Amino acid sequence: MIPSSSTNCSTLNSCLSRSVEKPNDILISPNGVFAAEFHLVGDNAFILAIWFAKSSSRTVVWTTNRDQPINGKASKL
Repeated sequence: MIPSSSTNCSTLNSCLSRSVEKPNDILISPNGVFAAEFHLVGDNAFILAIWFAKSSSRTVVWTTNRDQPINGKASKL
């Protein structure tokens, strides 16, 4: 997946890392089919969600740890 905004990244890590502190930061797959982001599911609780990027609604097709979300403080991918 690539960053959703066009950025000039000097390292792979800076291009691909995302944190819960930036909820509008999403990743888009190279072909534009999928998108991923940290999705808030409770008080300071997040999951990584993947959905179809070109869909009019964000229908989630895959998530991490649905039943055990991560703590929002300093969590990053």
